[in-house]
Amino acid sequence: MKLHTLLLASALGLVAGSAMAQAMDDPQQAQFGPKLTRAEVQADLEIYRESGLLDLDRGESVDTESPRYQAALKRYNERRASTQYVALLHSFEAKNGEKVAAAKQPDAATTSNQ
Repeated sequence: MKLHTLLLASALGLVAGSAMAQAMDDPQQAQFGPKLTRAEVQADLEIYRESGLLDLDRGESVDTESPRYQAALKRYNERRASTQYVALLHSFEAKNGEKVAAAKQPDAATTSNQ
């Protein structure tokens, strides 16, 4: 009787474990959002640098309410939504040998004040 109970418990454990594993597709993607291509990251970083946000974000604490930060954020958002971003994206896609895709619009999280 004990062997039968042990086998049944083991079988139920395996079934439950595999069902739980299938339910968790990609926890990192769910946590961090959609995957970006290398070219998308490179183009966004270039815009980030050019806008001045990189220099302002280097300190220990960032004053997101300061006029300088707000001006840099505005420049970033304008460039990120412009054809300049699309051109950078296509340039990096060509350099990286990636398939040229339609440019994605910035996420609300990227463009909103923090």
